[in-house]
Amino acid sequence: MNSLDHGKPLIVEWVRDINPTSIVDVGAGAGTYYNLLSHHLDASWTAVEIWAPFVRDYNLTGRYDRVVIGDSSWVDWSLLAADLVVFGDVLEHMTFEQAVWTWNRARAHASWLIASLPVIEWPQGEVDGNPFETHVHTWSTVGVLESLPGIVAHHVEGDIGVFLAKGV
Repeated sequence: MNSLDHGKPLIVEWVRDINPTSIVDVGAGAGTYYNLLSHHLDASWTAVEIWAPFVRDYNLTGRYDRVVIGDSSWVDWSLLAADLVVFGDVLEHMTFEQAVWTWNRARAHASWLIASLPVIEWPQGEVDGNPFETHVHTWSTVGVLESLPGIVAHHVEGDIGVFLAKGV
């Protein structure tokens, strides 16, 4: 199940209110968040994708203005400064420490951040040979609220939490 099954209307509403002109889609994958949001606003889009085959498989260079292939924990966030950073279905694929580190680095270069992730135990291993699909950390709503700074709104529906945070 994709987190958008639950959080779609809320994410669209938040993004319309923010009205960003630049968006970084972390873990762009198939371009789900680009597909959901791009027709609602006029913005430049950057994809950050760790699994290089997705760039070709999902034609990311044909949809995004810029594609960065690499680990979002170690990219130069000063070069990715944006109005909005979307962590859609990403943070559960990192260790707790790596997720907090990446969140804080991105937050220092973003006006707003959105995270969407399972807030229950949701075991998952490799998918189609992609080891980065493995769920490494189990988040809870309280864990997100206590560990990821800047959250100003959130919504949990079923197994998925959607969180809006202000950058620094």
